[in-house]
Amino acid sequence: MPPLPLSFAIRFLIFVAVVFVLHIVVGAGLVLLALFGLSLAPLSASGVIVLAVAMGLLIGLLIAIIVSPVAIANIIALPVFAIGIAALVTIGTIAGLVATGTITVGLALVLIALIGLAALFVEAVWFVFGVHRLPLGLLGVRGLTSMPGVPFRLAELPDTIIRLLNRSNEIQPAKDGLSTNFTLGTGPNAKTATGQTFMFGAGESRSLSDPLQYAMGWTTLDSIDRRAADLAPAWSSSLMDPAAATEQFWPTIARFSTPFNIVPLERVTAARATVFRGALGAAWTPAIEAMFASGTLHAIDMTMFASLDPPTTAIPRFTPVTLTLLDFAAATQTLAPILVSVSNGAATQIYVDGVASPSAWLYALQAAKVSITVWGIWIGHVYR
Repeated sequence: MPPLPLSFAIRFLIFVAVVFVLHIVVGAGLVLLALFGLSLAPLSASGVIVLAVAMGLLIGLLIAIIVSPVAIANIIALPVFAIGIAALVTIGTIAGLVATGTITVGLALVLIALIGLAALFVEAVWFVFGVHRLPLGLLGVRGLTSMPGVPFRLAELPDTIIRLLNRSNEIQPAKDGLSTNFTLGTGPNAKTATGQTFMFGAGESRSLSDPLQYAMGWTTLDSIDRRAADLAPAWSSSLMDPAAATEQFWPTIARFSTPFNIVPLERVTAARATVFRGALGAAWTPAIEAMFASGTLHAIDMTMFASLDPPTTAIPRFTPVTLTLLDFAAATQTLAPILVSVSNGAATQIYVDGVASPSAWLYALQAAKVSITVWGIWIGHVYR
């Protein structure tokens, strides 16, 4: 999808401004109609019918907007039924009252204007305080067909803007708490500075030489760095030691992923085994078949990400498409990963514990955790 000439936020604000201008124009038109009715000289029967039809359509339009959330996003899709009913009712009522001499034409137009203003007020309250689905097509992002929807509520917009503008102030104390010193680099290129300097300092771009240095992102605010200190050695070993990474794989997911959602761990059934055999080919070994036969074979299937576009030179980042097989050990009540299939959407590589090189196996386990985390945050937590 080509880049938008205007930012999404600007387009949204323009959309809101246009809707409010339309409300003002319609309201002003109804006021002018009421004033016109007060000073109106007697009209012919045909004039009464023309005005009644016009006002009937206007009131029908307002009613349609109230009853149809789609109306705000697409005026062409207004329910014809609601417009027609409102027009017929208005025509019949006005024509009958005027024909019998019950009311004058001017009074009839004043009443129509008042009814229209009341309908406009009700519609405006619905639009401001109701929750609506953002019309992505009108905002130039019709191609985002995989998005479940973008809800918005105008009544919350001012508070949201104020909170966003104040967001930098809210996170500043945590940034100021990145005061622990770290040394990056060796020899003459070595530099010792605080985590805040390395992470947010102008012109800073250095590589880490030890997984323990990831702790520079742990703020001293509320003693978070001290309370999390015991986790650092184990987590660091999972990035360097294949045995530790294998041992910690499932316990890490089971302990830390539940705030997002329940991980889709499944015991492999006969139907799923057929699918996995086809996907893995020769990598589905007799040993794996034996695990399946004994009922200890489990899987975490993250292949739904295969529908995403593969990385390109311009956009090299991607969500790994992974399939992880795990074996359940009844004696220790543990799950251990034995195979990870990793794909970027264009090419697939299968990694097997004890067969893949240590660095490759470490990469495979990290790729699996990345795809599980993406699933948990976006699909498991936000979408559901």
